[in-house]
Amino acid sequence: MYRKLRHHWPEYFIEAAGLATFMISACVFTVLLMYPASPVAHWIVDPIWKRAVIGIAMGSTAIALIYSPWGKRSGAHFNPSVTIAFFRLGKIAPGDAFLYIVSQFTGAITGVLLCAVFFRSWISDSRVNYVVTAPGPKGASVALVSEFVISFLLMMMVLVFSNNKRLAAFTGIFAGILVATYISVEAPLSGMSMNPARTFGSALPAHMWKDWWIYFSAPPLGMLAAAEAYVKLAGAHKVICAKLHHGADRRCIFKCGYRRADAEPNSPSMLDPVGKRGDSSDVRDGASRRRKGKINLLKQLIVTAIFAVPSLGASGSALISEEKSLTLEGPRTDSEDKHLGTIVGPEHPHNMAWGDETGKTVYLCAKTGLYRIRSNIPGIRP
Repeated sequence: MYRKLRHHWPEYFIEAAGLATFMISACVFTVLLMYPASPVAHWIVDPIWKRAVIGIAMGSTAIALIYSPWGKRSGAHFNPSVTIAFFRLGKIAPGDAFLYIVSQFTGAITGVLLCAVFFRSWISDSRVNYVVTAPGPKGASVALVSEFVISFLLMMMVLVFSNNKRLAAFTGIFAGILVATYISVEAPLSGMSMNPARTFGSALPAHMWKDWWIYFSAPPLGMLAAAEAYVKLAGAHKVICAKLHHGADRRCIFKCGYRRADAEPNSPSMLDPVGKRGDSSDVRDGASRRRKGKINLLKQLIVTAIFAVPSLGASGSALISEEKSLTLEGPRTDSEDKHLGTIVGPEHPHNMAWGDETGKTVYLCAKTGLYRIRSNIPGIRP
């Protein structure tokens, strides 16, 4: 646990700061639109329009956080339910999942307490009430079902979009749209939480614990149900990473599929720069240390299952994409190139060549360094 905290503390801090920012935004816009003495509250009288404006503001906040440099680094969970779902999918190590959840609760509490200090009597007014989440007039049972359904739909959207090449870039946008829609439409039923940490952060200073169990059970269960449904429909191997938006130039501490091809029976082991077993986050750690001038020029690039078994005499080629990835093609079968895999590196590659006596090494020239890619299957040398 200490090792996780020492190496991954920036991600934990981002999760806390991100949810704190979200809670501050919720408090500010709720005070502006709900506090009786606020001039904005008199401009918009209809409660439906007030919820719509708050929803748009919170949805925009969510989108900004997800696509921010910090959101790209931590994965922009900001919700224990999301973290638990990705843990169930095998994308987060237990220590990281635990510390993510602790950070999220810490951030939610900090955000509301900061607003309590600056807004004082405004946020404690009964119409604002620390933006607590509570069941509506239809009761706890309706709130329970509502929280389960909206949590299920949000997580299913995240999994479908983030694991689709064409849709992945829009995951954060649609997440923000759902947040805005839920606040506008569903809030009268349950207060619209989907997030145990968000509920706890408001309930603590408000001393309001009525029906708290709804928000600690329905959102995690809804997102876990979405994870199970996705696995049944698409398969667990289709889940690429635990990030909502994966920036190619950002470190990833998760069990990340962007750093490796789909595993094959003859895939090589994942090796860190000194030849020991590691995970895909080591390559980002290496990129960060190299920029600080504390790493040698030649590094081992972590990758699994780069190549299919080649046929003798086949020709190979290398194609460079704009997404900082190297796509290897070959050998030729039935007059068509067979796709062998895609390697996403920490920086833009420029050129490559096969090397060593066995032909199992690719040397890749990138922007600031030379990478060595190892495979247990020989490639084609000129």
